[in-house]
Amino acid sequence: PTLHMMLGLVNHSYKKGFRPWLDNRVEDIPVNLQAARTDYLVQKLKFEGADDDLAEVVSSISEITVERSRLTAQLRERDANNNRLVFPYRSAARKSVNDQIEVCKNQLLFLAAEKKDIESQMKGFRQLFQEA
Repeated sequence: PTLHMMLGLVNHSYKKGFRPWLDNRVEDIPVNLQAARTDYLVQKLKFEGADDDLAEVVSSISEITVERSRLTAQLRERDANNNRLVFPYRSAARKSVNDQIEVCKNQLLFLAAEKKDIESQMKGFRQLFQEA
């Protein structure tokens, strides 16, 4: 708690005290440039957050893809002794595995859409940074 309080006090004094004083007295920066700088920093933080989100989504996609491949291989698995499928076509276990595969497919579709959304956000951030 003490560390959080100290960090909060330092951040507050920097944002509300020192930086405005420096901007207004020493550097004499106009208000619109101060606002632009603040907006730029906010967008930069959002970009870094989106980058972390994208890495997490890509990791989830790879994990689910591996799980789906494992389940699909499990359906094709044959008994070594009599060369029959371990999960017969009309068995309840096979239906359960197919249901799990379907869940994986739906999760992959959702994550692919989320990845596309994050990538479009990042593209917008990159264009904004190139203009700045």
